Amino acid sequence: NKVNFHTGAVVGWGLFDQGMYSYLPLGINRLTRNNFVLSFDIGPKYRFDDEEFWPGATFKIGKAF
Repeated sequence: NKVNFHTGAVVGWGLFDQGMYSYLPLGINRLTRNNFVLSFDIGPKYRFDDEEFWPGATFKIGKAF
């Protein structure tokens, strides 16, 4: 079992909201004994088209090899 914190920056194009955005997440990852990865982060999301800030969050589940 291992727990790590992460931060970063993402710039991309939204599939559902059809616009360019940037996202500054701050989150936590957990690696289980069975090599499953659980990740959660939150942070502000800036939409360039509307010039507005929105709250953002992601939750990810995966398998480490």
